[in-house]
Amino acid sequence: NTVSEQYARELQESDDDVRTGWLGHQLRLRGITLAGVTNGINPADFNASRGKAQLGLTASFDVAKGRLAGKRACKESLLKSLGSRRKRGKVSQAGRLALHLDQPLLTFIGRLTAQKGVDVLLAACDELLREDSGFQLLVLGGGDPDLEEQLATLAEAEEFMGRICFLRGYDQELASKVYAAGDFFLIPSLYEPCGLTDYIAQLLGNLPIVHHVGGLVKVLDGRTGFSYREHSGEALAEAVRRALALYRLDPAAIRNMQVQAVQHVREQYSWDRVKDRYLSLYDQSVRMACTALVREVLA
Repeated sequence: NTVSEQYARELQESDDDVRTGWLGHQLRLRGITLAGVTNGINPADFNASRGKAQLGLTASFDVAKGRLAGKRACKESLLKSLGSRRKRGKVSQAGRLALHLDQPLLTFIGRLTAQKGVDVLLAACDELLREDSGFQLLVLGGGDPDLEEQLATLAEAEEFMGRICFLRGYDQELASKVYAAGDFFLIPSLYEPCGLTDYIAQLLGNLPIVHHVGGLVKVLDGRTGFSYREHSGEALAEAVRRALALYRLDPAAIRNMQVQAVQHVREQYSWDRVKDRYLSLYDQSVRMACTALVREVLA
């Protein structure tokens, strides 16, 4: 069993299985099929309508009902706090963000590794920052020292001052504020067995832009987020351009996508729904085992 249907297929039907030492292919040669069941989430844990009390946000808001004044307040509060560099517990800051409320805010939260596509993120953002001055980028995370240094250098570059901020380290409450403030959430993973950050981002009105791979295929391009196929800076940059264009030209379409994204998570991926898929798989496994045992006894 794997934690998404697509990842199960990738392990048994594609060269991506090289990362397991070809285990998926060896299992398939022996007649063993990997079954995928996409992980779920408890939407109540990321309930934006109780964001102030439950998540420590500046204000609460309701994405599903299109009530987003509180989300704008969350964005304003975070931008103000990132207007100057300061230490936040174990999280240090490079660069800063200017108070441009009407500019789209791109966000990333996660481990800074090639597996999470941070090298691709750097390539795409260096290109985008030079061609488009009308958006901001906020990155929270830690990991590969070389990737951390590249992000810090980019954030401190004079030409991008006020447009990019790198928060090195991790803090749960700060992460919730980044999710709530962001307009778009970047997930450029090289591979991803399931992906949970896309759920969290969607529940907080932050539309994911994802590499169409593994568990991330559950993000529906143009409906609950944006996706791209090729694992490259150019492909990610093009997906971001599409998202920015829609944000600027058709705000109503963005709001509709935010609503659809929350509904999709609640209807398809809450644990109340997903647990039944796991139980069905386990029940099937028991029946198969019992059938095999009966055949062995009769033989």
